[in-house]
Amino acid sequence: MLALVLTGCGVAVIVMTVKDAVASVDPDRSFPGGGSRTFSFTAGEDKAIYVSQPGKGRVRCEIPRMPAGSLTKPDSSFQLTAGSRTWERVFEVKPGSTGEYTLTCAAEGQAEFALGDKPRVGATGWAPSSERSACSSPRWPQP
Repeated sequence: MLALVLTGCGVAVIVMTVKDAVASVDPDRSFPGGGSRTFSFTAGEDKAIYVSQPGKGRVRCEIPRMPAGSLTKPDSSFQLTAGSRTWERVFEVKPGSTGEYTLTCAAEGQAEFALGDKPRVGATGWAPSSERSACSSPRWPQP
């Protein structure tokens, strides 16, 4: 019985992690390479910049009014597919202050850019409390 409960919890965590990762990109607010878009950033809430492009190509992004060092290349690669597009994380943003900032990106070829959440795949602390408590604090029968 315990194995069944733990297996169910493991599957729930994996499903929620994948669902959370797919929801991390906001394709409804995407913009084409060579363009720009203004986004709200909150100090302490890291974001990621994603690109969807055929093949691999060099990309460049900037947020002119944000302090130097706020825009960095990630240490690892991360891709996800949402709908018919594959998105690759190309930069991370660590805003030092809250405000509206314009993000400008360009690519060697045709590309679409989007801002999203920094991926948290493998983390378990993000689960909604109702799901987390069901798996992390099982109620065992009292003797």
